[in-house]
Amino acid sequence: MGDIASSGALVDLAPYITNDTNQVVAWSDIPPYYTTSSMYKEQVMGVPYGQSVLMMYANWPLLTSVYNISRPSLTEFERLSFYPDTWQELAAVMRQVNATASDPVTGKPRHALCISLGSDSAYLFIAVLASIMQTGGTSQGWLYDPLTLEPLTNNTAMLKALEIMWELSPFLRSSDRSSIVDMSQCAIALAPASLFKSLHPLYSNAQFMGQLTMSPLPASTEVLDRSTMQLVPCTAQLCNSQRATELGGQLVNLAPASYQFAYILLGMSSLVPAKLRKAVYNLIAYI
Repeated sequence: MGDIASSGALVDLAPYITNDTNQVVAWSDIPPYYTTSSMYKEQVMGVPYGQSVLMMYANWPLLTSVYNISRPSLTEFERLSFYPDTWQELAAVMRQVNATASDPVTGKPRHALCISLGSDSAYLFIAVLASIMQTGGTSQGWLYDPLTLEPLTNNTAMLKALEIMWELSPFLRSSDRSSIVDMSQCAIALAPASLFKSLHPLYSNAQFMGQLTMSPLPASTEVLDRSTMQLVPCTAQLCNSQRATELGGQLVNLAPASYQFAYILLGMSSLVPAKLRKAVYNLIAYI
């Protein structure tokens, strides 16, 4: 990292962390080994993270030209912008892809909702569960109540998560031969950071460099109210963590779900325009 940092290729994240009023990146809580390894000459070159998370990658040139699905424009530079915004919108986009064009040989859609491996459907289910069950941050848990150890599964919120997975399952496609998604088969992919790295000119998805958007997973407009153990609309009282955001006047709950263990430094390229840097930091903080 020293060579990269000394070349000026990375932005110093220290001012963003210091001015993070919500302390999403709680620097003082990160063990010294990790904070030290992420610094160069007193500058923070990256935020350390111990696990990889699933992200959403959308091929917008493909969605626009082949499937006539328009990409929303970014109107607020400091706001995380992503689409499909919710799990229901993701299913609706994939239904449109499925209905528009299919492979004449297999009868299946030419472009799918891709995950890295078949077993990753379990991680996708966890991500859906977390967006519904976990409104107060990761310490709250998504499967068991941390105080009583009661499972959070025998309620309408779990039924909703199962319904979402049922809606998405017809569009899922994976490869059991490689852990890297083949984007030539995908309209949208739900995958870890390894997919972004595969866009390098020497790697498997090089032809898609500059075509994909990388964003958080869809959010949920309905969440579990743990006082009643019922599924209810997201409110300011329930969705009051730093993961809550507002879409079209409706609060939604974002809850990043861990994928696999991996020591990662999340940094920001100095090529990012100044007006977009706060938004990029917000994405790093979200992860």
